[in-house]
Amino acid sequence: MAISSVGLLSEAKRWKGWHQFHGLGVLKVRDDWRGAHKKWHWVVAFRHPTLDLAIFDPHMAIPAFKQLLLDDTYLPFSMYEPKGEWFQVEQRIPLCTSMR
Repeated sequence: MAISSVGLLSEAKRWKGWHQFHGLGVLKVRDDWRGAHKKWHWVVAFRHPTLDLAIFDPHMAIPAFKQLLLDDTYLPFSMYEPKGEWFQVEQRIPLCTSMR
């Protein structure tokens, strides 16, 4: 409902791995790393031209990226393992530009 309330279309999909994730999505991830075993929450993720994958978590102040830049602080990408269904979200504008 939150996605459609801002006028975007979304499609529920079954998680099959990062290799099949493209574009923009809202993903269900486990909370084990926060000590909340058998709990989960939602994060926003998208493909990035330089960093491969970007994850924004409402519980964290900094993002996680699959490919890291040397001088910046990021969360470890490995702490996010989606499960179950996720939502592919319509992209009307580019989320980022290429980093050079």
